[in-house]
Amino acid sequence: MYEMFVGIDVGLGGGLAFLGRHIQAVRAMPVITGTGKTKDILDIRGVIDWIFYRMGDEIGYKENEVILNNIPVLLVGIEKATAMHKQGVTSMFNFGVTYGMLRGAMTALNIPMIIVGPKTWKKKILFGTARDKASAIQYVRSKYPAMSLRKTERCTTDHDGMADAVCIAEYMKSENTNAPNAVR
Repeated sequence: MYEMFVGIDVGLGGGLAFLGRHIQAVRAMPVITGTGKTKDILDIRGVIDWIFYRMGDEIGYKENEVILNNIPVLLVGIEKATAMHKQGVTSMFNFGVTYGMLRGAMTALNIPMIIVGPKTWKKKILFGTARDKASAIQYVRSKYPAMSLRKTERCTTDHDGMADAVCIAEYMKSENTNAPNAVR
């Protein structure tokens, strides 16, 4: 069975969450900032480094000691990318590129993952609420009161992408299954 769970809220405004036995961490999606006409892009190396850094903290490994081909205890949940109403074609394409990069990286590193639709995880984790961004933030505040959902120390508002990532990781934890690479 899995012992560490990563939730990924896809998109440049999304987030990453890690839930282990000893470590619970969350961060905004790592992004490489574009300059001039260049758009911001996903920092996929930043995503991978963050996940492995948190795994090392959880299991007591030092940097660069995690063996890539033997990760039986980690399960990643990636929110399924779907088209949204009133969303521009270019922004949806860029969103899909980010989604594809995340799936590709997990596949290349042989990390078990489950692709979970937003309605699926919200139905289970945010049951009895409005199932919106505010509900996700409130859920994380109540479940993990010490966890900050602020993108930086100077931010004054909670980051809903980070809250969604925690909720996705909670869903993965509740579904603790041996069926990797599934779509739900």
